[in-house]
Amino acid sequence: MDIKIYDKNDSGKLKVFFIVNDDNKVESVTVGNNAVPTRKGFQFYVDDYIASQIDKTELMLTGGYPQLRVKDGETIEIPTEEQEKQKEIEELERKLKELKGEPENAE
Repeated sequence: MDIKIYDKNDSGKLKVFFIVNDDNKVESVTVGNNAVPTRKGFQFYVDDYIASQIDKTELMLTGGYPQLRVKDGETIEIPTEEQEKQKEIEELERKLKELKGEPENAE
């Protein structure tokens, strides 16, 4: 199964950078929008739930363009609408606390 990749950072997307060696084999993967790659590789953005399961994916080079696929035998867990709403609520609460200047763990 191919995974949708994006070329820009929109809401709910995370940067994924695959570091490749001279044989175009993946050496490591860096995930996070603040990550700064220092080696050659491929960068794109994926949905945040994909980024958290990046070990279940593999980078494929087809026609010189990278594609991301689910590894054979692996399954990507797609969050339900309710889980997505809960995550959004938690993010908004975190931002509100930040704006109020409250510590992260304040309740």
